[in-house]
Amino acid sequence: MVNMEKWKAHYKDENHDIETYIENHVDEDYYCLRMIIDDIEFECSDFYEWEIINEEYLEKANEKFNILKWGFKDCYTYNLQRYYLEVEIPINVIEIESGNNISAIIHFAFQLTENTQDFTGYYLDRQKIYSDGLQCIFFKLELNDEVFESTDDNFYLEINLSQICEKIRGKYLLKCCFGCLYSDYSPFGNSSFGDMLCFSNFAEKYMKVKGKDDALWEILNDGKKTQETHLCEKFKPRINFEGYRGSIY
Repeated sequence: MVNMEKWKAHYKDENHDIETYIENHVDEDYYCLRMIIDDIEFECSDFYEWEIINEEYLEKANEKFNILKWGFKDCYTYNLQRYYLEVEIPINVIEIESGNNISAIIHFAFQLTENTQDFTGYYLDRQKIYSDGLQCIFFKLELNDEVFESTDDNFYLEINLSQICEKIRGKYLLKCCFGCLYSDYSPFGNSSFGDMLCFSNFAEKYMKVKGKDDALWEILNDGKKTQETHLCEKFKPRINFEGYRGSIY
């Protein structure tokens, strides 16, 4: 069964400046983010590599958006470029003193601008091309009248949420997968969002992990992919435990 959440968003490019929302579709083995702008539906998994779902709308999309075409014959991909996107994701935090759950918002914005440094290369048939450069504008945790902000300009939830955890240390705990005892990242690396691994079904084995050692590699393929902002009934706060990614508070 697919569960769906809606997150507030603000999209802007040279032809648009609108309030919208992002649909987060999640089931046990798959998740995707969807967004509709100007009657055209886009999909991605990491918030910024938005791809046109239905190529029947490609001509219309090229008229209204900046679209990057890449890939090889009979297998092209069409990605959205040159835009600003702001997103609000509701989560809960735990107030340490009272033990109460408090509603909070992960609030961030980023933009894709013309690439001037020749990074993130793609190929269009045999010709190398470059996608836009990604820059984080702000990344905050907002709760009640308090705001905790990351200062990193990279759009990686791992980096930004780690900074925020340092700032809420001793006062709040994140009640989501990023703040969970049983979640970790792969030593092979991870994308900007939605690339965590949940080891709650192998908790006993995972609790033996001490850095990048044999215990981690034994269960790596058993980890279930999850989003940093997800929450399930097996959640336990990540305190007094290092694991592979280390302590977060």
